[in-house]
Amino acid sequence: MKLENRGRYNQLSDQLNCVENALRTVEPVLVKFTKDNPPWGTFDGRALYSFSISQYGDGSGFDIDLAGCCVGLEVLRHTHKLLKAKQAEIFAEIETI
Repeated sequence: MKLENRGRYNQLSDQLNCVENALRTVEPVLVKFTKDNPPWGTFDGRALYSFSISQYGDGSGFDIDLAGCCVGLEVLRHTHKLLKAKQAEIFAEIETI
């Protein structure tokens, strides 16, 4: 790695840590809960989960907080898919440095 790429590497490393923390939060929910159970208005402890996604102020990535609005598992599945894609993208960029 060239010295001038050190800053970018550190930024990517921080982003990767954020993505992996989010994955560690989402993955246990997807393993534990397997289907959506109406009614959607209540959290029954089996199928719905609360979370929100916000972007960091510096634009470096997203923060996933499982304390927002109630959503079904399909949203968590899509979130997991996007996080895995972002993780692969970061790994690919790190390899080019």
